[in-house]
Amino acid sequence: MQIQNRTSKGLKHEFTVTVPLQDIDERIVNWLQERAKSVRLDGFRPGKAPLNIIRQRYGDQALQEAREHFVRTGTEKIYKDQNVRVAGNPVYDFGDLEKEQDFSFSIAFETLPSFDLKDFSKIKLETLDVKVPGEEIEKSLNRLAEAYKESGDEASAQDFKIDDEFAKKFACENLEALRAKIEETLKRDYDHLARLYCKRHLLDALADDYTFDLPEAMVKSEFDAIWGRLEKEMANAKENGDLSPEEADKPMKDYEEEYRQIASRRVRLGLVVAEVAKKNNISLSPEMVRDLMVQEAMRYPGEEQEVVKYYRSHPEMIEHLTGPALEDKVVDFIVSKADVKKMDITFKELQKKLKGILPQYDDEEGAEGEALAETTAEVEKPKKAKKKTETEA
Repeated sequence: MQIQNRTSKGLKHEFTVTVPLQDIDERIVNWLQERAKSVRLDGFRPGKAPLNIIRQRYGDQALQEAREHFVRTGTEKIYKDQNVRVAGNPVYDFGDLEKEQDFSFSIAFETLPSFDLKDFSKIKLETLDVKVPGEEIEKSLNRLAEAYKESGDEASAQDFKIDDEFAKKFACENLEALRAKIEETLKRDYDHLARLYCKRHLLDALADDYTFDLPEAMVKSEFDAIWGRLEKEMANAKENGDLSPEEADKPMKDYEEEYRQIASRRVRLGLVVAEVAKKNNISLSPEMVRDLMVQEAMRYPGEEQEVVKYYRSHPEMIEHLTGPALEDKVVDFIVSKADVKKMDITFKELQKKLKGILPQYDDEEGAEGEALAETTAEVEKPKKAKKKTETEA
């Protein structure tokens, strides 16, 4: 088997592999001899059929097996000799195949870029501790009460009171327990938003720090995925009348460059995250992977076992499931090494910081209302609710 390097430029590589006809014939004969030991043909005892008869019946299958063998071994040898990490699947070109000639094919592939990780201590970040003021708790409590009254559960709205009896409808012992529950929910929501803020700035810093070349196939695959989702979202928004006239008339091609940049950023950050995980032995435990599979399965009531079985029989798909969790572990690791400034802020201040990061926080009033609605929705629903209310939406 002869291997020739035709092109090696950047991340792109192309090789030609040529297998002499003699090697192909030897492989075919060996395969036919093994097949002859067990094949049953009319007029011959088991395993006694002449090789030329076996060749007539199974020759094409033997040739196909021989070629597949040399494609596989040739590819493995190239990867090993070049000591490369391949990005995606290789592309083969077999040209015109003739039976009585040397077997020749080309293989083209891209490799993952090599880069050194930089000093994470030079990354400057803010971690935010968002306080929950009493006025925010009261706003959420009043909103919850208003939604409950509108649900029609009280015979007379005039007699309605925010008291211990009201709190019991939400599985709380008294009003103070309900306030504590609301505060806990608000704090959890605030901490989640604060983490998103810190993570976004960390990813921005990483995107600025690393500028290596990217495998075109990976970028194309990522772009195709996000572009497909965008087309569906735009079509649905247009159908529902959610777009402005300018947005509705804007050609999709006008968005293309922006989303190609987004795809490139995602691929670059994914490679950096993977390298950090590899170099620092960051991984998910089997228990964490199992829990993620169970959580995913719970999204499909009645089909839980089928979902778990699918992931166990398709290990390559588990990466899509575990990717975000591994990314969070890597983020936590980098934050622990970064130059972090801890800040105590209010929710109003957090809203301002989230502008330009989360779309719903570009409008402060809308963001506040949405945050309150999400918070009240987290509080356990009243036991006697007769219809769906805002707190349950």
